[in-house]
Amino acid sequence: MLATFKVDNPQQSLKHRDVQHFGYEFQYELTGVRKDPPLERGIPSECFPFLDRLVSSGKLREVPDQLTVNRYQPGQGIAPHVDSHWSFEDGLVCLSLGAAVVMDFRNPQTGAHIPLFLPVRSALVLCGDSRFLWTHGIAVRKTDILPSSDGRHRIVSERSVRTSFTFRKVRRKDSCDCEHKEQCDAWKRKREQNQGDPKEVGEADAAKLESDHVHHVYESIASHFSETRHKQWPQVAKSGGKVSGFSSTRVTVAGCRVWKWKISFGAFPSA
Repeated sequence: MLATFKVDNPQQSLKHRDVQHFGYEFQYELTGVRKDPPLERGIPSECFPFLDRLVSSGKLREVPDQLTVNRYQPGQGIAPHVDSHWSFEDGLVCLSLGAAVVMDFRNPQTGAHIPLFLPVRSALVLCGDSRFLWTHGIAVRKTDILPSSDGRHRIVSERSVRTSFTFRKVRRKDSCDCEHKEQCDAWKRKREQNQGDPKEVGEADAAKLESDHVHHVYESIASHFSETRHKQWPQVAKSGGKVSGFSSTRVTVAGCRVWKWKISFGAFPSA
């Protein structure tokens, strides 16, 4: 199956990693896909005997419709992540070809860490909590520490070029029934939609808000304000509101009804 894919001409390069997408283009910033439109190029027919065996054996509930092929050079890795709940159904398949690697699984609730050795030509199926809760990733390094065949010792294994085939089933509905909201982007999307954008206030509603909150405040403080803020500034009272040197003066009120806060505008000098 590896010979079917021309990874020497990748669709894109991601951090020096060759990538090809089939069915739907995987968006790395989303750890998922944009569901529409699908790609013209679907999963190659050479993959279906392998996928059909997984379904018939009960490892998968349905045949995937999205495939991402990555070619990793020695020393390259994958940041820990959980694939988008909104984008994909339960059941992800990771097929490792060309080389073995250690994949790290971490439980964000308990802090548990499980390094899992993936041999060449192994297929890893993630379902349930391993799919929706645990993060998975590959450390950036050129060697892995592995147990010996008898389990009594540890050996250093040098990494080589590895090609991974990740098969996923795109979720057609926007909701997810998982129990892990802290990891669930579908739940977060729904919460944001329920909160919604601020609604536009109509004229009738605006008038009622002004009456209830603005006018009410002014009426409540009016008597106290008049009793304690009625005294005019002496020079303003003496001038009677006129400005020396100007033939006409227009005096306006800024914010209240009393002389203390009057401000002059639009004055014109006498000829």
